Amino acid sequence: CTCQTGFVLQSDGRSCEEPDECATVNGWCDQICTNVPGSYRCFCREGFVLMPDAHGCGEPDECATVNGWCDQICTNVPGSYRCFCRQGFVLMPYAHGCGGGKLLHRKPDECATVNGWCDQICTNVPGSYRCFCRQGFVLMPDAHGC
Repeated sequence: CTCQTGFVLQSDGRSCEEPDECATVNGWCDQICTNVPGSYRCFCREGFVLMPDAHGCGEPDECATVNGWCDQICTNVPGSYRCFCRQGFVLMPYAHGCGGGKLLHRKPDECATVNGWCDQICTNVPGSYRCFCRQGFVLMPDAHGC
């Protein structure tokens, strides 16, 4: 008797069984091994992508596709990406777009645009802004909500 590709002849010499490749060294998969008929497949946890070798998992480079939706400069950081602006431009509150340019002659007033995304009080500080809460409220860990 012979078995189809991906199956193993059993000791009785008459039956074929599919081995569980995932049971041995996780099928050589970096993260998740799934048994499929006659073979196995590797998958990656959320936030990772399967590498070209179909076994390894790596972090995606969000900046490699559509520049991470950033207007100007996209920088890949572990687990995510960040947008930056060239000199003379200012990162807008939604963190992807840049405003200003050659027409920008003064420090931007982040508080003038949607109150700096602050729930209650927005105060400009050198190079940035800070959110504060009215008496009786506490600033949330996101530094914007009260």
